[in-house]
Amino acid sequence: MQDLFSDAIMDEFTEAQLGDQRLTRRLPRLADALARQPDASIPDATGSWGQACAAYRFFAHTDFTPQDMLQPHLARTRQRAAVHATVLAVADTTTLHFGQGAGAQGLGPVGSSATQSTGLFQHSLLAFTPAGLPLGLLDCQWWARDPARFGAAGGRNRKPVADKESVKWLRSYEALQTHAAQTPATRWVLVADREADLYELFAQAQAAPRGPGVLVRVQHNRSVERSTRRLFAHVTQTPVAGRWRLNVPRRPGRAARTAQVSVRFREVRLSAPELKADQPALTLWAVEVREAHPPRGCAPLHWRLLTTEPVRTLAQARRIVEWYGVRWGIEVFHKVLKRAGRWRRCN
Repeated sequence: MQDLFSDAIMDEFTEAQLGDQRLTRRLPRLADALARQPDASIPDATGSWGQACAAYRFFAHTDFTPQDMLQPHLARTRQRAAVHATVLAVADTTTLHFGQGAGAQGLGPVGSSATQSTGLFQHSLLAFTPAGLPLGLLDCQWWARDPARFGAAGGRNRKPVADKESVKWLRSYEALQTHAAQTPATRWVLVADREADLYELFAQAQAAPRGPGVLVRVQHNRSVERSTRRLFAHVTQTPVAGRWRLNVPRRPGRAARTAQVSVRFREVRLSAPELKADQPALTLWAVEVREAHPPRGCAPLHWRLLTTEPVRTLAQARRIVEWYGVRWGIEVFHKVLKRAGRWRRCN
């Protein structure tokens, strides 16, 4: 008799449509085996070499796509999210390394040189409650870089975002809009690190005033409309609104700790970048969190955040900071995912 864990895993994938009933039936069983030992190799997780070979044959099929396998899980994630008033959709990118000179087709460079390591890029959109409880994936994108174009970054800023890898953030937002349209009682907010600090992403969110919000850590010191100061100085000139103790999660080489931080916040109207001068300015809210006296050997915590969510009170500012802190969960997810990616060739 199946236990509750197996029932839950099976339920995530039983409605998959892979075009072949044998494959469709195998997917939930394979997902159950891998979920029980996420850091094990496929032979260890499946329990025998015969079952491992069957798993490799399953993954070798070209009649279905990864998205076909994920569709029932994405729907389950949306169902779990629908019972929450607010859900954070955290987006981030990771690399899946297959080793130097891996023979599989469709791979590209993922290291610092065109020949160092080959693999894929994965951009995930993962749902969390504001308390940090993961609810499941909402979207996933994969791609490989062309080795012939490795290092060809010249003129990148002049390319439209649709022609750059940065389009991944806009696609994540579009996927989130689809989920939001089917869960009208839930407030969705896309949360991301500095790489997502794109004019186009904020503009896309503001073009849909009833759509999901956006919360991003700032990378660019943008121009402030009708001000001689740029964004960083503009926010720093704002009086400190409050202080509190913030839990800083454990990171590689750094233990978890508590930081005493001060917070500033204000509404800002940011001009479009110079290369998009014909585009309108954006009205956003900026929140700055700064640690003045970190422990010896620790870099001070300093977050500059931009959001489409209104921040008019200290309580709202604290909520934004706590939401951004949930972002760490996707890094844990990617770490587990890559540990589970070990495999052996089965001829």
